[in-house]
Amino acid sequence: MAKTIKEERLRWVLPVIKKELQLLDVAKVCPHGKRSLERWVAAYKRSGEAALEPKSTEPKTQPEETPIWIKERVIGVRKKTGKCALKIHWRMEKEGILIHPRTIGKILKKEGLVRKYRVKRIKYKYIKAERKPGELVEIDIKYVPGTIEGKEYFQYTAIWKCLRDNRATTQSGSWRLSWKDLSTTYGPSKPTTTPLSPTSIPAPIKEAI
Repeated sequence: MAKTIKEERLRWVLPVIKKELQLLDVAKVCPHGKRSLERWVAAYKRSGEAALEPKSTEPKTQPEETPIWIKERVIGVRKKTGKCALKIHWRMEKEGILIHPRTIGKILKKEGLVRKYRVKRIKYKYIKAERKPGELVEIDIKYVPGTIEGKEYFQYTAIWKCLRDNRATTQSGSWRLSWKDLSTTYGPSKPTTTPLSPTSIPAPIKEAI
């Protein structure tokens, strides 16, 4: 895995330079695009690995840059008086120096002369939502090892999350729990006396329970 931009570019350029793969084949799997590969390959052929180093896009010259003597004047007034950007703007305007307050603010921020304001943290009080019967149900299934009287048995447990009411019934065969069956068999108050099919539980299971 490449750790720098230069290593990432070399990873895709070198197979093309060494003629191990065609550029079109590399472009099909390269996430950077065919045009980028072409520029990197051309730069590598022209100046070697050094040409693949990322270059800054910052302009070399800034014709409209604030003169250095004005910046030094702004910094000096700030350190001497501690005034804000707007008041410094008014003071320098009286001296015949026209500079926007936002420009003064940027100069002060770049020099680290801005105040650090404390942000009040808001504490939220957690309110636990009340759940109603039937809103959230936990279901667990335990299978009985082996077979009894040629049948496989399992026990399913439905737990109301709000009441934590455990009600277990042992059934034979396979059974798929539906909301209708759960609401009928495990109501929010008391369970019905008639379980789901089969209606009878063998004696070995009763003893195991």
